[in-house]
Amino acid sequence: MSAALLELDGVSRHFGGLAAVREVSFAARSGEILSLIGPNGAGKTTTFNLITGFLRPSSGRVRFRGADITGLKPHRVASLGVVRTFQKTNVFGGLSVFDNIVTGQYLKARLPYWRTWFPGRVASARDADMRRNTERLLDFLDLKRRRDDPAMSLPYGDLRRLEIAIALAAGPELLLLDEPAAGLNTAEAKDLVRLLRVVNRDWGLSILLVEHNMGVVMEASHRIVVLNFGEKIAEGTPDAIRSDERVIAAYLGRRQGEP
Repeated sequence: MSAALLELDGVSRHFGGLAAVREVSFAARSGEILSLIGPNGAGKTTTFNLITGFLRPSSGRVRFRGADITGLKPHRVASLGVVRTFQKTNVFGGLSVFDNIVTGQYLKARLPYWRTWFPGRVASARDADMRRNTERLLDFLDLKRRRDDPAMSLPYGDLRRLEIAIALAAGPELLLLDEPAAGLNTAEAKDLVRLLRVVNRDWGLSILLVEHNMGVVMEASHRIVVLNFGEKIAEGTPDAIRSDERVIAAYLGRRQGEP
């Protein structure tokens, strides 16, 4: 792990008089899996939305590779290499699994408008590359058997894998996963941990993970940031977070020092 890839510096977001996120600062390092956890309503998804341009901070700055990306539109943030998934599955239900993964590549595979009418060898080569990459992702995510099935027909575990495949197809440097273990059984959650480790180690991708499944968080993460009521209350390794009294109190709903 090396220098900071993503930095949040005093980021806040207010909705009227409510501070959903308040003065949050942390950095995601290049080459790590960083998890963002906290009780329901802690501000985790709001923080994701502030990073990826779906919300604009009320104050504070967001930087990626040292460049200020605060308030950029989502497609601009994604084009820089910050790609996310969502809590609710976000796929094209009527398209096949194969075609869903192909759509994820268009962000990086844009050609001049006139190539639409005169595609030529450049466009043909691009399409061939996209198909090869799609086949590679189908193999990697164990979705080849579902290649031609409409996405709407997939069981939940495969649907989650498809979401990750689409995000990987966009060629991210930083992959943001919003509750990828939601709805998964124990075996599927263990497979997800193995997948995250391979993507991080072998593909060289940094990952920022929001997740409620503490088994997944503790097994997959290098470091963890904890939010509660929109504020950062702890940051550290899984072992440090597991024994942090502030974190225990936040999850169990009691104050420090109480039995």
